[in-house]
Amino acid sequence: MPLREPPARSRLWRLATVRLSGRRLWRCHRASREVWWFGSTPPGHGRFDLPAPDGSAYLAATLDAAVLESMQAHFGRGAVLPSSALRARQLSSVRVPAGSPPAVDLTAPALVALGATAALWAGPDRARTQRWATELHGAGHQAIHHGIQHDPAGALRAFTLFDRAGAHAPWGLPWPAPTTERADCDAVVAVLTGHGVTVTRTRPTLRVTN
Repeated sequence: MPLREPPARSRLWRLATVRLSGRRLWRCHRASREVWWFGSTPPGHGRFDLPAPDGSAYLAATLDAAVLESMQAHFGRGAVLPSSALRARQLSSVRVPAGSPPAVDLTAPALVALGATAALWAGPDRARTQRWATELHGAGHQAIHHGIQHDPAGALRAFTLFDRAGAHAPWGLPWPAPTTERADCDAVVAVLTGHGVTVTRTRPTLRVTN
């Protein structure tokens, strides 16, 4: 079954949720960019970007998921990654503060009845997944829980947070300062190696995307 258009908002407000408070979330991002960024459309191309003036911030539930989503441009192209590409990035993690809203669980079995499939997080139709995000946000949800595209096993998870567009911590809550280190650390290299990607000190010509 292909991914359908989102249903009416009246069918989206009472859905299963996943607790966010107390979780540690991860992001692997360009060192020159903010840890927090809520992107919007236009001109955003993020899978769950909201129309301006609202926006979406993408974080992972695990270090593995953050690394795989961040370095996706290198997969399938010889799987050789220059260490310089990692040095240009940072690995950040942050603990979600108490009082944070729960996230709608897009992996819950009941979503099938609403026309949802894994194409929500793995399919090519970004315009449709953005419409899902818009309707979920319009139904009152401030976060969603979902899979990631670049996990063949389908087991890794991520969160998308909704708020106003721009660079700021979410929801006006007192978030702790993120823990940040350079992305060429042993933990990131181990994730890439475990997925068949070789990190080398040479500089092959490979495109890096966010």
